[in-house]
Amino acid sequence: MTDKTKEIFRCVREIGKSFSQPDDDWIPILILDRPNGKREVFSVAFGSQADKEKFAFLLPMMFRDIRPTFAAMVISAWSVRIEKDNPNAEREARAAMDTGISKHKDRYEVVIVTVATKDGGQEEYHAEIGRRDGRPPTLGAFTKIESDRQEGRFANLLSRGFEAMK
Repeated sequence: MTDKTKEIFRCVREIGKSFSQPDDDWIPILILDRPNGKREVFSVAFGSQADKEKFAFLLPMMFRDIRPTFAAMVISAWSVRIEKDNPNAEREARAAMDTGISKHKDRYEVVIVTVATKDGGQEEYHAEIGRRDGRPPTLGAFTKIESDRQEGRFANLLSRGFEAMK
């Protein structure tokens, strides 16, 4: 884990400290470091599924224009735990995706931090969001997502952005 990744974690925690309502949430943000060292932070509000599709489509063009050296994306999402060594993992994952993870009986909320560099490689980390007793949300420890399976419109999105710069 790099110092820049740790810095993003600190920023995410600082955002959480500002929360005062039980339904406060981490808004999606995209962070890009320009070659001159300047950091750009973009709020990425998704009003619909179509907005998410547009963002995934436009991000590689944005990378070609800005030419970042480092990128991070922060989003909150629903997740479901499925153990890799579970013989039914593939079937359970597909069923969760088909019905919608937000409707799954074992869902939980996470903040996902994805980081990538122009030199290649993308890593993802998540921290569980705790919502209790009408208090503002809390954030658990960040852990690296160890998965060889990436699906969805945002799978490897930052890496795809860097690839578009070549």
